[in-house]
Amino acid sequence: MKRLISILLFICAVASLTACANTNAEDLKVENSFLGIAFDKPEGWELVQNDVITQLTYGSGEPTNLTVGIPSVTPDDVSAEEYEKTLTESLKNCAVTARDVKLTSGAISARSWIYTADYINGEDTETLEYMQSFVTDGNRKVIFTLCSPKDKFDQYRKLIETSIGTLKFTEANEAAPLSHGDRVTNDAIEYTLICPEGWELIRNDGLIALKTSDGCTLTGSASTLDSTITSLEDYMNKIYLPELRAVMGEVNVVGEFSETTTDGRYNGLCAEYTASVGGTRYHFLHKTVYRGGSAYTLLYTAQSDKYELHLSDAKAIMESMTFNKGQ
Repeated sequence: MKRLISILLFICAVASLTACANTNAEDLKVENSFLGIAFDKPEGWELVQNDVITQLTYGSGEPTNLTVGIPSVTPDDVSAEEYEKTLTESLKNCAVTARDVKLTSGAISARSWIYTADYINGEDTETLEYMQSFVTDGNRKVIFTLCSPKDKFDQYRKLIETSIGTLKFTEANEAAPLSHGDRVTNDAIEYTLICPEGWELIRNDGLIALKTSDGCTLTGSASTLDSTITSLEDYMNKIYLPELRAVMGEVNVVGEFSETTTDGRYNGLCAEYTASVGGTRYHFLHKTVYRGGSAYTLLYTAQSDKYELHLSDAKAIMESMTFNKGQ
């Protein structure tokens, strides 16, 4: 089953580990063994994802959700203040309206901030209200992010603050490093990669995500394209780059798109570009293969000063891509 992965998730999912989690949406308590957390689910909210992140939604006709995850695209020792600066600077038309909203429960403490930012859904843009809570217990940390229409924000905020008050940290799962030549097969996105030594498999569900010890990542996804998209050039110019710019602002494409093939018969394009996230410059290498009306994508992400360090490995991983038999 292929699903469209948002550009922001595609880039930020790189900091996650393979999960083994409880996904029963009817449970009153949410437990996530990747994040190593447990908390009470707000009444009336539905658990829709519980692996590398936990996500709950409320209602069906409005963009109201709660996402819980670990800090991404940041150092492991990032502070709440640094994380707030990174995230809010990367959002379009973001305005912080309150900060230092502090919640405590035993040894657990949380620093929260409230802001408004543009929510882009296709051609429509709506300004929503958000609360982010940076929750810590010693060296353990998770981020709660509430997104809601402005007229209902205070109502939902009280429910989420109550849930944060029930949070307990548990034991988190560990991921093992890959050996040279290890194969990573993913049936959801229908392809297999061969990985060099030193890369860590940190996600293998609706995405593949690999990471180096110094934070460079390679992520893979797949999406079914609209029937109006008939070529990879259309996909890059009409969908991928516009969505990327909508989230990240200025994106500088380096050189021209280059052509490639996979399995000797499926055409692909490679693109190289740079962009800033929270004031940090990142360098990307992107490969998309077109097959049967779907786009199969690989993205290498590195801070600009580290891009060349693992570029040959990233290219080798991309070249190793093969489609699974029978899919």
